[in-house]
Amino acid sequence: MLEVSNQVQSWYQRKRLLVLMKKVQKYCGKRNVSVSLAFVTPGEMKRVNTLYRKKDSATNVLSFLIEKNRKGLVGEVIICPSVVRKQAKQQGILYSQHMERLFVHGLLHVCGVHHTSKNLEKRMEKIEEKILGRSL
Repeated sequence: MLEVSNQVQSWYQRKRLLVLMKKVQKYCGKRNVSVSLAFVTPGEMKRVNTLYRKKDSATNVLSFLIEKNRKGLVGEVIICPSVVRKQAKQQGILYSQHMERLFVHGLLHVCGVHHTSKNLEKRMEKIEEKILGRSL
């Protein structure tokens, strides 16, 4: 299940997000994943990032595993479209591509995939590309 809170009226394609969510679930071997996706302002992202990560800045995506039980996973993915748009422009990629990658990235974290080293970061990027159907 995917619930979207679009506080900043950001563009997104619900059908595409659901397809990506199913791909992440399949990759991670998770059957029941419920996710709340929130699109927030830079100010709200900065507040949440400071509160939970002690980093006083707006970031592109944050994710949280809220509950894990035998029924499945419940998580939250928070995305700041303003930061995503700025990064996409800096990287010379489409906003929609960057948004999709960050959504997948957040979902992978909810499902237990993490990047605590450079090697794991590269591994996670490859997983994201595979799910997105792109190659590096």
